[in-house]
Amino acid sequence: MLKYIYLPSKIKTIAENAFYFSGVAELKLPESLEIIGDSAFYVCKNLEYVEIPKNVKSIGSHAFKSCSRLKTLVIKNDPEYIGDHIVSENTLIRCYKGSVVDQYCQKSNLNMEYL
Repeated sequence: MLKYIYLPSKIKTIAENAFYFSGVAELKLPESLEIIGDSAFYVCKNLEYVEIPKNVKSIGSHAFKSCSRLKTLVIKNDPEYIGDHIVSENTLIRCYKGSVVDQYCQKSNLNMEYL
C-alpha cells in the first residue's frame, strides 16, 4: 500500500483519479503544482492533513472527498476553479476571510476556519 507521496518539484498537474483509493497517509505537494484533477485523492482514507500550494489554480470535483481521516485542508490562495464536493463534511477547510474559498465554504455549508 502506498503510504507517502512526495511529488517532484516541477510537477504542475495531478491527473484525474491519480491516487484514487491509494491509502496514502502523507502527502507533500510541490509549490509548482497548478491543477489537482477530479477525484485525484478520492477515498484516500489515511490522509489526515493536506496543504494546497499557493500556485494551485484548479481543485477538481471530489479531489479529497471520502478521505474519512482528513481533518484539515489548508488553502492559502484563491484558485480560479473549485469543483463540487472537494471534501467530506467532517473536514475543516482553513482559508483567508473574503477569499473565493471562503465563499465556496459558506455556499457549500462546509466547516471553515480563517487563517
